[in-house]
Amino acid sequence: MTAPSTQRRRTAEAGFTLVELLVAVSLLALLTVVLAGGMTLATKRFTRHPERIDRAQRIAAAQDFLLTTLADARPLLDQDSGAAHIAFAGGPTQLLFLAPAPESTPEGGLMAYGLRFNPPTRGADGRLELGARLFDVPAGASGRTTLLLDHVAKVQLSYYGRVARETRPSWNDEWDAARALPSLARIAVAFSDGTTMPDLVVALRLAGQPPVRR
Repeated sequence: MTAPSTQRRRTAEAGFTLVELLVAVSLLALLTVVLAGGMTLATKRFTRHPERIDRAQRIAAAQDFLLTTLADARPLLDQDSGAAHIAFAGGPTQLLFLAPAPESTPEGGLMAYGLRFNPPTRGADGRLELGARLFDVPAGASGRTTLLLDHVAKVQLSYYGRVARETRPSWNDEWDAARALPSLARIAVAFSDGTTMPDLVVALRLAGQPPVRR
C-alpha cells in the first residue's frame, strides 16, 4: 500500500506550478503579438500590390506615348516670333514641341504639345500633364489636357546637343530659341512615396536637320 506522502508527491509532479503557468501564458501572448504583426504587414503588402501594378502600367503607357511622340518632333520655324529659331521650347519642368497628330485625330496635320509639371501644393499632389491642340488653331484656343502621372514630387527635363555651332554637345536644362532640335531629351520623374521612374531618354529623329518653313 502506497504511503500518503508518496501519493501527494506524485500528484504535485503530475500538475503545473504557478510559475510554469505564468511562463506559458506569457509565451502565448508573445506569439500572438508576433503573428498579429505578421498578418498586418502581409495585409498592407497585399493592399499595396494593386497600386504598384496600376502605377507601373501608367508609367509604361506614359513612356510609350512620349517615346513615340517626342521622337517625331518637327523643326518648324516659329512663325509668331519672326526669329530664325524653331518652335521647340524646353525647360527643366516643361516642354513645348510640334509633332504629327495621332492617327486617331480626324483632322490630321501637326499638333502642338505641352508637357508640364504641376508641383505639389498643400491641397493637391504633383501631376505630370500633357496638353495638345492642333497647330493651325490659334495659341489661345482651348485644347485637351491629359494626366500622364500623378503623385509626382519632382520632374527634371534635360536636353543633349550642340547649343551653338562653336560649342560641343552637352546636356542642358534649357533648350530655347535654338536653330535645331536637340539630339536627345531626358525625362526623370520622382514620386511622393520616394520611388522613381526609370529615366526616359528619347532620340529625336530629325535632330540636326535645318528648320522648315510652313
